[in-house]
Amino acid sequence: MLKEQLQKDKLAAMKNKESAKVSAITAVMTKVIVAEKSGNYELPLADEIIQTLVQKEIKELQESMSYYAATDTQYLTMSEQVEVLKTYLPQPYTELEVESMIVGYIAATEETNAGKITGAIAKMVGTRFDKKLIKGIVERVLKA
Repeated sequence: MLKEQLQKDKLAAMKNKESAKVSAITAVMTKVIVAEKSGNYELPLADEIIQTLVQKEIKELQESMSYYAATDTQYLTMSEQVEVLKTYLPQPYTELEVESMIVGYIAATEETNAGKITGAIAKMVGTRFDKKLIKGIVERVLKA
């Protein structure tokens, strides 16, 4: 499971004195603990939920990075943390792969409602594609 992998990697990073990696994994593990204690999820947390938490941490780091100059030490540390966290995510789908899923879904279900298609595809791609982009692809496919 991803949680165990994060814990092992954190211990290894601590032994190797990789402070950026330790910090990044600690931030995600904190989010995992909060999610577990919230009672909103079935325990143990599924890897997909943990991947969502990793993505949330990456997004927060990237937003914080915008406040620093690209040469600033804090920016470089955050950038390193983002790269560490990306290793815990599955390979993202390309836009072409998502378009293919949409075409296949429409062919199989004969659905023409863009909202329903977008929702179904969003569930299919999970954490592997930016859900904000799906609607535009769906509309483009429906117009074709």
